[in-house]
Amino acid sequence: MKKFILNYTDGYHIKQIGCYDTMSEAQAVMRQQYSKYNSKGWFMGLRELNDTSARLYDKVIELHVWSIATIDIP
Repeated sequence: MKKFILNYTDGYHIKQIGCYDTMSEAQAVMRQQYSKYNSKGWFMGLRELNDTSARLYDKVIELHVWSIATIDIP
């Protein structure tokens, strides 16, 4: 059985957002988090969103990174 862990860092702290039964659940939450920060219009630098990670970086002080890890549970 597999689980999907969504992790987040702001460059200073790392935290687990959640543990999900499917990749699509983890992706949906990651996209919501990404959109929440990106919609503020602060990020004119690097913006990237793909199936297993997302990054927002404004080249000054703000950095937000999400990553989905797959774990096997025996």
